[in-house]
Amino acid sequence: VVVFSKTYCPYCVKAKNVLSKYQINDIVIIELENRDDCDDIQNYLSKLTGARTVPRVFINGKCIGGGD
Repeated sequence: VVVFSKTYCPYCVKAKNVLSKYQINDIVIIELENRDDCDDIQNYLSKLTGARTVPRVFINGKCIGGGD
């Protein structure tokens, strides 16, 4: 599981809270707001998923969506 997130985003907090209820051994949370490549990552996420907003949650390489 990989989550692209921003710490201050309420939708990201919601997604991380939901995921924390499950026993997930391999979870990577990438907080974007302090990264120099934040815009580049969000642009790439847009190409992959059709949206550059966060959160973007991937399970087994497949984007399952965002905050909803």
